[in-house]
Amino acid sequence: MATWADRCDNCHRDVISRYQLLGGRICNACYSGLRRNPARCPGCAEIRVLAYLDKVGARVCAACVGRIDRFGCKDCGSHQQLTGSQCGSCRLSERLADLLDDGTGTVHMRLRPLRDYLLAVKDPRNAVRWLKREPITATLRGMAVGQLPIAHTTLDELPLSMRTRYFRRLLISANVLPEIDVFLNELELALARFLTTIPVEHARLIQRYHQWHTLPRLRKQAKPVTTGMFANRLRGARTIAAFLTWLHGQHLQLSTLDQAVIDRYFAAASSRDELRQFLAWAARAGLCTKVEVSRVRSAAHPATMSDEALAELAERVLADVVLSPVGRLLALFAIVYAQPIRSSVDLRLNDVEQSEGRLWIRFATTRVRLPTSISELLEAHLEQLRTRQSYHPLANEWLFPGIVPGQHLAAGTGIGLLTRAGLRVRALRTSRLVLLSQTVPARVLSDVIGISTQTAHARSVASGGTWRDYPELRRN
Repeated sequence: MATWADRCDNCHRDVISRYQLLGGRICNACYSGLRRNPARCPGCAEIRVLAYLDKVGARVCAACVGRIDRFGCKDCGSHQQLTGSQCGSCRLSERLADLLDDGTGTVHMRLRPLRDYLLAVKDPRNAVRWLKREPITATLRGMAVGQLPIAHTTLDELPLSMRTRYFRRLLISANVLPEIDVFLNELELALARFLTTIPVEHARLIQRYHQWHTLPRLRKQAKPVTTGMFANRLRGARTIAAFLTWLHGQHLQLSTLDQAVIDRYFAAASSRDELRQFLAWAARAGLCTKVEVSRVRSAAHPATMSDEALAELAERVLADVVLSPVGRLLALFAIVYAQPIRSSVDLRLNDVEQSEGRLWIRFATTRVRLPTSISELLEAHLEQLRTRQSYHPLANEWLFPGIVPGQHLAAGTGIGLLTRAGLRVRALRTSRLVLLSQTVPARVLSDVIGISTQTAHARSVASGGTWRDYPELRRN
């Protein structure tokens, strides 16, 4: 038989209840819930933890019932964002003062922008937890006391990981470190580390190829290197290394390479693009004779789903409460507008406009009016962004922000989100693209999807659509 001490008077569960609050005994879970959710007290109108009952049974703060305050921050008295005996802001200030101390009792001058940056976050408790992680703690402490330089070279020595990347971008956003192309920098580091794992003669050749061919092209391009580019180039280095290893196993040299050898290799190998570029560079550099790596062209993709089936799927996605709003929007942009995930995650907040009582969105160069159902979902997503808790205080410019400061959601993350939900994004997008190319002129398709006019025209021809449809479309 349960006794009064074994039952919570608030949630009515049979659990040990140690705290005498809310007119009875409450359990740990209810106590934590009270601390996490301060509200405006009906008695004094202050934001307080409402853990007591007044004469009419309303929840009020300790002061309003003449009790000693047991919840307020020991430093400032705040009841908001409590963590231990302090509020989040005081705990973070204390943590930063200790971590960034240059040894004289003051924060290192060059790390003060980081202190100010983190103190401006919406929920300081997130920043406190982040600062406890390694190698963050040791690196910042080393920078503060002068053991480590406050420079990108310090971070270059850390393991290549999402945490290190986030750390670097945070220091850039806080103006502690200068702006760089983060993925390009990581690519150079990853290549250098990979080359230490292969034979020296192979490593020298691959290093020379990347130094004179790959990296200069990446540095000249207008946009920063993306996650996909990083992964592809690193994969390409492994592909070239595997090819050189195969040559060595066949007792062959790059200098004696001929077409027969290439044909024999690619009879079993599938990766061609990077090797094609490598062999073309090697021929120009006089390292081998010119050889041809044939292209494997995929056949035209037929529409695997009808317009009706895509419409039905769109309705199911709209009603799917398990899939996050971000996942549903990415899926709908692919299903309805044939948008690739990499283009959707690159959308900015200013690509969305409110006009004529509806939301419009700019895909590529064309503004599209969204139907009511998608508009409502997008509006809910925008409202969520406005109240989103974040480690960093910078104003967000992305429609789908990532967790890294100043960066949008990674395309791979978006694809993974939909794949886990059973949605084959590429097949869905291809189906919609084929259906659109049958009815929409190539130029219009190009403007909406963001592909070249030549590609759009090829799609149109392959799917049976022609420019002759355009006048009729305009009349309708």
